[in-house]
Amino acid sequence: MSSCSLCGKPCYVHRIELSNGTFCHTDCLSSLEKEFSVLQQELSGFDRELNTLEARLNNIDSLFSRLRSVFSSSSESKEELEEMVFSKGNDRKRIVRRFEKVKFKLTSVYDLMLDYPPDWEKRREYVLRKSNDLCSGCGYGVWGMGEVTCSS
Repeated sequence: MSSCSLCGKPCYVHRIELSNGTFCHTDCLSSLEKEFSVLQQELSGFDRELNTLEARLNNIDSLFSRLRSVFSSSSESKEELEEMVFSKGNDRKRIVRRFEKVKFKLTSVYDLMLDYPPDWEKRREYVLRKSNDLCSGCGYGVWGMGEVTCSS
């Protein structure tokens, strides 16, 4: 009996065959891709919030900030901002751990796909950047070229 490599449930229809002889449900892969995308967006949001909080923390001792606190009823203390940065940082770490797990699962499935995986362009760009845009087979430059076929 074949089971989905992601959820472990029987996998008879609506499945993707992988190069190691296993399968995964198309719905399982779609759910994992969606979760990956959502986590990426959450991380971007956390980064923006942390940058804003850290900027406010860095400017808290400025003259403008002191004047604003005199004329404003809601002033934040340095300790409050530090606690907010600490708390957001911990929340971000939790999201990063979840993101890395999902990324690992997704990459593990992509690595076993019989056809080009959805992240093929990113993989290709990484390898070209790593090899200084030279073909690893023949050493010929591939700058700006589309498909490269090498006989090496």
